[in-house]
Amino acid sequence: MMRPVGIDAVRAEIARACRDAGREADSVTLVAASKTFDADAIEPVVAAGQRVFGENRVQEARAKWPPLIARHPGLELHLVGPLQSNKAKDAVAMFDAIHSVDRESLAAALAKEIGRQGRRPLLFAEVNIGAESQKAGVAPQEIDAFLAACRARQVMKAASRRLVATTSMPSMLLPALLWRAVAFEIVLTIVSFTILPCGSF
Repeated sequence: MMRPVGIDAVRAEIARACRDAGREADSVTLVAASKTFDADAIEPVVAAGQRVFGENRVQEARAKWPPLIARHPGLELHLVGPLQSNKAKDAVAMFDAIHSVDRESLAAALAKEIGRQGRRPLLFAEVNIGAESQKAGVAPQEIDAFLAACRARQVMKAASRRLVATTSMPSMLLPALLWRAVAFEIVLTIVSFTILPCGSF
Protein backbone atom coordinates (compact mmCIF):
# COMPACT_ATOMS: atom_id res chain seq x y z
CA MET A 1 0.00 0.00 0.00
CA MET A 2 1.44 3.37 -1.00
CA ARG A 3 2.33 5.71 1.85
CA PRO A 4 0.27 8.94 1.70
CA VAL A 5 2.45 11.80 0.50
CA GLY A 6 2.46 14.79 2.80
CA ILE A 7 2.02 13.13 6.18
CA ASP A 8 5.76 13.13 6.89
CA ALA A 9 5.95 16.81 5.92
CA VAL A 10 3.10 17.61 8.33
CA ARG A 11 4.79 15.76 11.17
CA ALA A 12 8.07 17.52 10.43
CA GLU A 13 6.31 20.90 10.52
CA ILE A 14 4.73 20.03 13.87
CA ALA A 15 8.14 19.02 15.23
CA ARG A 16 9.68 22.29 13.98
CA ALA A 17 6.91 24.38 15.53
CA CYS A 18 7.34 22.54 18.83
CA ARG A 19 11.08 23.16 18.85
CA ASP A 20 10.45 26.86 18.25
CA ALA A 21 7.91 26.93 21.08
CA GLY A 22 10.07 24.92 23.48
CA ARG A 23 7.64 22.05 23.88
CA GLU A 24 7.76 18.32 23.15
CA ALA A 25 6.39 17.21 19.79
CA ASP A 26 4.55 14.31 21.41
CA SER A 27 2.50 16.83 23.41
CA VAL A 28 0.69 17.77 20.17
CA THR A 29 -1.97 15.52 18.67
CA LEU A 30 -2.47 15.50 14.91
CA VAL A 31 -6.15 14.89 14.14
CA ALA A 32 -6.74 13.79 10.55
CA ALA A 33 -10.18 14.98 9.44
CA SER A 34 -11.71 11.93 7.79
CA LYS A 35 -15.17 13.40 7.31
CA THR A 36 -16.62 12.70 3.83
CA PHE A 37 -13.86 10.13 3.12
CA ASP A 38 -14.72 6.42 2.90
CA ALA A 39 -12.84 3.56 4.51
CA ASP A 40 -10.74 2.91 1.40
CA ALA A 41 -9.38 6.46 1.57
CA ILE A 42 -8.67 6.19 5.30
CA GLU A 43 -6.82 2.85 5.22
CA PRO A 44 -3.57 4.25 3.68
CA VAL A 45 -3.48 6.99 6.32
CA VAL A 46 -3.80 4.38 9.09
CA ALA A 47 -1.05 2.33 7.41
CA ALA A 48 1.18 5.44 7.50
CA GLY A 49 0.90 5.49 11.28
CA GLN A 50 -1.89 8.01 11.86
CA ARG A 51 -3.98 6.98 14.86
CA VAL A 52 -6.32 9.92 15.63
CA PHE A 53 -9.15 10.89 13.27
CA GLY A 54 -11.86 13.53 13.33
CA GLU A 55 -15.42 13.17 12.10
CA ASN A 56 -18.03 15.87 11.67
CA ARG A 57 -21.22 13.81 11.94
CA VAL A 58 -22.26 11.00 14.26
CA GLN A 59 -24.20 9.10 11.60
CA GLU A 60 -21.33 9.13 9.12
CA ALA A 61 -18.93 7.87 11.79
CA ARG A 62 -21.28 5.04 12.78
CA ALA A 63 -21.51 3.91 9.17
CA LYS A 64 -17.79 3.53 8.46
CA TRP A 65 -15.71 3.39 11.65
CA PRO A 66 -16.69 0.18 13.51
CA PRO A 67 -15.05 -2.10 10.87
CA LEU A 68 -11.97 0.15 10.72
CA ILE A 69 -11.56 0.10 14.49
CA ALA A 70 -12.03 -3.67 14.55
CA ARG A 71 -9.21 -4.05 12.00
CA HIS A 72 -6.97 -1.48 13.67
CA PRO A 73 -7.23 -1.56 17.48
CA GLY A 74 -5.94 1.54 19.21
CA LEU A 75 -7.38 4.15 16.86
CA GLU A 76 -8.93 7.26 18.43
CA LEU A 77 -12.02 8.91 17.01
CA HIS A 78 -12.86 12.55 17.74
CA LEU A 79 -16.09 14.39 16.99
CA VAL A 80 -14.97 17.76 15.62
CA GLY A 81 -18.36 18.93 14.34
CA PRO A 82 -21.50 20.16 16.11
CA LEU A 83 -23.50 17.74 18.22
CA GLN A 84 -27.25 17.65 18.77
CA SER A 85 -28.42 16.64 22.21
CA ASN A 86 -30.47 13.75 20.79
CA LYS A 87 -27.26 12.24 19.39
CA ALA A 88 -25.46 12.27 22.78
CA LYS A 89 -26.04 8.53 23.33
CA ASP A 90 -24.32 7.55 20.10
CA ALA A 91 -21.59 10.16 20.54
CA VAL A 92 -20.59 8.89 23.99
CA ALA A 93 -20.58 5.31 22.71
CA MET A 94 -18.57 6.06 19.56
CA PHE A 95 -16.10 8.88 20.22
CA ASP A 96 -13.00 9.15 22.39
CA ALA A 97 -13.23 12.96 22.40
CA ILE A 98 -15.99 15.48 21.69
CA HIS A 99 -14.80 18.95 20.70
CA SER A 100 -18.07 20.87 20.60
CA VAL A 101 -19.72 21.08 24.03
CA ASP A 102 -21.30 24.51 23.74
CA ARG A 103 -24.55 24.59 25.74
CA GLU A 104 -25.96 23.32 29.03
CA SER A 105 -28.65 21.15 27.40
CA LEU A 106 -25.92 19.23 25.57
CA ALA A 107 -23.84 18.97 28.74
CA ALA A 108 -26.86 17.51 30.55
CA ALA A 109 -27.46 14.96 27.78
CA LEU A 110 -23.80 13.94 27.79
CA ALA A 111 -23.76 13.66 31.60
CA LYS A 112 -26.77 11.34 31.45
CA GLU A 113 -25.13 9.07 28.87
CA ILE A 114 -21.73 9.08 30.57
CA GLY A 115 -23.42 7.90 33.76
CA ARG A 116 -25.53 5.33 31.96
CA GLN A 117 -22.78 3.88 29.76
CA GLY A 118 -19.87 4.20 32.19
CA ARG A 119 -17.79 5.61 29.36
CA ARG A 120 -16.15 9.04 29.62
CA PRO A 121 -14.85 10.61 26.40
CA LEU A 122 -12.57 13.64 26.64
CA LEU A 123 -14.77 16.74 26.36
CA PHE A 124 -13.88 20.20 25.08
CA ALA A 125 -16.01 23.27 25.72
CA GLU A 126 -16.15 25.21 22.48
CA VAL A 127 -15.49 28.94 22.96
CA ASN A 128 -16.38 31.42 20.23
CA ILE A 129 -13.66 33.97 21.00
CA GLY A 130 -14.29 35.68 17.66
CA ALA A 131 -17.82 36.54 18.88
CA GLU A 132 -19.19 35.67 15.45
CA SER A 133 -22.93 34.99 15.36
CA GLN A 134 -22.62 32.43 12.55
CA LYS A 135 -20.25 30.25 14.60
CA ALA A 136 -21.11 27.95 17.47
CA GLY A 137 -19.50 28.17 20.88
CA VAL A 138 -19.89 29.70 24.33
CA ALA A 139 -19.22 33.43 24.56
CA PRO A 140 -15.92 34.21 26.35
CA GLN A 141 -17.65 36.17 29.10
CA GLU A 142 -19.89 33.15 29.84
CA ILE A 143 -17.28 30.39 29.82
CA ASP A 144 -16.52 30.33 33.57
CA ALA A 145 -20.19 29.90 34.48
CA PHE A 146 -20.60 27.29 31.75
CA LEU A 147 -17.63 25.25 32.94
CA ALA A 148 -18.87 25.48 36.52
CA ALA A 149 -22.22 24.07 35.38
CA CYS A 150 -20.43 21.26 33.53
CA ARG A 151 -18.39 20.40 36.62
CA ALA A 152 -21.52 20.44 38.75
CA ARG A 153 -23.03 17.83 36.44
CA GLN A 154 -19.73 15.91 36.67
CA VAL A 155 -19.43 16.11 32.91
CA MET A 156 -15.90 17.50 33.08
CA LYS A 157 -13.47 16.47 35.81
CA ALA A 158 -11.09 19.12 34.45
CA ALA A 159 -12.38 21.88 32.24
CA SER A 160 -10.97 21.79 28.73
CA ARG A 161 -11.64 24.47 26.17
CA ARG A 162 -11.64 24.38 22.42
CA LEU A 163 -11.16 27.92 21.17
CA VAL A 164 -12.78 28.93 17.90
CA ALA A 165 -11.08 32.00 16.51
CA THR A 166 -10.68 33.88 13.25
CA THR A 167 -8.36 36.61 12.06
CA SER A 168 -10.98 39.11 13.21
CA MET A 169 -10.69 38.00 16.86
CA PRO A 170 -10.07 40.94 19.20
CA SER A 171 -6.43 40.63 20.31
CA MET A 172 -7.18 41.35 23.97
CA LEU A 173 -9.47 38.33 24.46
CA LEU A 174 -6.88 35.55 24.53
CA PRO A 175 -4.77 37.01 27.37
CA ALA A 176 -7.96 37.48 29.38
CA LEU A 177 -8.89 33.83 28.88
CA LEU A 178 -5.40 32.69 29.83
CA TRP A 179 -5.51 34.80 33.00
CA ARG A 180 -8.84 33.28 34.03
CA ALA A 181 -7.47 29.78 33.41
CA VAL A 182 -4.70 30.44 35.93
CA ALA A 183 -6.86 32.32 38.42
CA PHE A 184 -9.52 29.59 38.55
CA GLU A 185 -7.06 26.66 38.26
CA ILE A 186 -8.67 25.52 35.02
CA VAL A 187 -6.89 23.31 32.52
CA LEU A 188 -6.86 25.33 29.31
CA THR A 189 -6.45 23.54 25.99
CA ILE A 190 -5.83 25.93 23.12
CA VAL A 191 -6.44 23.92 19.97
CA SER A 192 -3.20 21.99 20.35
CA PHE A 193 -4.10 19.81 17.39
CA THR A 194 -4.05 20.10 13.63
CA ILE A 195 -7.05 18.97 11.59
CA LEU A 196 -5.78 17.63 8.28
CA PRO A 197 -8.13 16.24 5.61
CA CYS A 198 -7.30 12.66 4.60
CA GLY A 199 -7.59 13.72 0.98
CA SER A 200 -4.71 16.15 1.38
CA PHE A 201 -2.32 13.28 1.89
